[in-house]
Amino acid sequence: MEFEKHRPHDGLVSLLSVGVLKEHVKAFMRVKLSCALVEIGRDRHRLALEEKKQLLSISPTYVASLEEKIRKEEREKMLDKKCVEAASLSQQLDEKCVEVASLSQQLDEKYVEAASLSQ
Repeated sequence: MEFEKHRPHDGLVSLLSVGVLKEHVKAFMRVKLSCALVEIGRDRHRLALEEKKQLLSISPTYVASLEEKIRKEEREKMLDKKCVEAASLSQQLDEKCVEVASLSQQLDEKYVEAASLSQ
């Protein structure tokens, strides 16, 4: 009989215990989440430091070789432009040579005509 009297009370205690347990679990999860966020922050900071170290550890000779490579590529581009320009000028010169040859032929014809008239 006493057992039955305490039974509803035990159920209330167990419900309260479940509620307290849920709150403890929530608090524990918040702490775990905070720890995870702190760890992520540390990892990001560590990675940023490693990147800075890598950037600082780039040797001057490597930088100089990159600069030389860039200058070489720029020179090649300029040479390519100059070659295109030279090809265009060569084509124009060829056209002028054809025009001069035509005018020279016309002049020769005029000389022949003038020579035949003078005879």
